[in-house]
Amino acid sequence: MATEMLMKNKEAVRQFYAAFDDDNFDTLRKLTSPEMFKKTQELVQLTRSMFSDHSLHIQELIAEDDSVMARVLSNGRHTGEFMGVPATGRKWEGNEGVNIFRFADGVIVDLWMIWNIPLHLQKLDIHMTLSP
Repeated sequence: MATEMLMKNKEAVRQFYAAFDDDNFDTLRKLTSPEMFKKTQELVQLTRSMFSDHSLHIQELIAEDDSVMARVLSNGRHTGEFMGVPATGRKWEGNEGVNIFRFADGVIVDLWMIWNIPLHLQKLDIHMTLSP
């Protein structure tokens, strides 16, 4: 029974990424709690405002208890302001991230995202300096 739940949660994460990439809000609504759906909607809109042709590619899924960890790569084109940098039009491939989804009552209720921002900036050939 526990293995079945873990597999179901992993499949929900696969569906989440596919729906995120396709702006499929109906599917995202079914996969998430109402509070998480609102946050997801905002995240999709923010992502689209910065990056066109954005897509996520799962490299690994690990499920345990009520959580699924996804190691993912992202691709896209920088077409809107990102971290204060105006659109460059540059494409990138293979930025690395780890996302952790928490489930309750069969839906996603939390999502923690960790992205390699320095690698993302490097792939977009953006050089930033930090001021003291």
